[in-house]
This record gives sequence, structure tokens and C-alpha cells, in this order.
Amino acid sequence: MSEAGSVIKDDLYFIISDDSFAALYKRYWKDMFALSFYYLQDEEDAKECIQDIFKSIWERRDKLKITDPISNYLFRSVKLKVAEHYRRKINHEKHLGKIISFTDQMDHSTEQTILFNDLKAEISKLVDNLPPQCQKVYILSREHWLHNNEIAAHLVISEKTVKNHLTKALSFLKTHLPE
Repeated sequence: MSEAGSVIKDDLYFIISDDSFAALYKRYWKDMFALSFYYLQDEEDAKECIQDIFKSIWERRDKLKITDPISNYLFRSVKLKVAEHYRRKINHEKHLGKIISFTDQMDHSTEQTILFNDLKAEISKLVDNLPPQCQKVYILSREHWLHNNEIAAHLVISEKTVKNHLTKALSFLKTHLPE
């Protein structure tokens, strides 16, 4: 007879049957749980760890050949399962951190986009209050990205007049934009 009833087929390996599985569970569950709880410090995680080990043994019972003493195999399984738990937890936290960081950036980006659009709308309202020629110069410079010489050629005015209109427009915007 073995540690968990008639589990040993011969001296080479264990055979897991319905009876031997139930005997293993009854014999080792509490000790395995205690070890798991010692490392995890969480009752639910410890129970889940032990359940996963016994589930794996049951699912692989036809192919599983345990050549070490069964207690060594079970306690080594607990340690491996605990290590797996912490690996998953670390990966989960790492991915969660990336998601939170990305979400914060998205929120920040959305907020910046809203603020930018509000500022753009405010500037547009103020530009509408500029004299017509000053408006044209500002729009060609800031919205169509034309150089002063191109604006002068387009509006048939001097470059000095273009500079004066831009100075006037920018000064007006600075004094009228909220901080």
C-alpha cells in the first residue's frame, strides 16, 4: 500500500484512479493549502491554486506518471503554481499600468484637443473683428502658411505693409485672448 491508498502500480510510478485520486485529495489538500496560503497570503488564491493542481492531475490521470514520492510531487506543484500566480500577477499589473498610462495620455490628448479647438474658435472670432485687409493678411500667413513676399504679391501690397498688418493682427489677438 502507498501513501494514498492503492496508488502504486509498481515501484516505478503512481496510477491515478477515482479512489486513489479521492485519497490523495483527502490526504494532502490541507497541507497543500497551508503551503499555498503561506506564500500567497490570500485564502481564495490559495484554494484556487490547489484546485488547479488537482484539476490538472485529474485531467492528465491517464498519461501522468509520477516517479517521485507523491508528496514531493504535490508540494513541488504548489510551489510552481504559486510562482505562476506571481508571474501572471506581475504581467497583469504591467499590462494594466500600460493601459492606464495609455488611457491617461488619451484623456490628456482629448483634453488638449478640446482646448486647442476652443482656442482656435476664439482666435477665429477675434480675427473676424480685424479690418478686412488685416484679416486677409493674417489668414494667408497663419492658415495658408504663405510667406510675406507671397502675401504681398497675392494682395498686390508691399512686404512692409504685410509685416505691419501681421504685427497689428498679432498685437490685437494677444491683448484680446484670455490667458
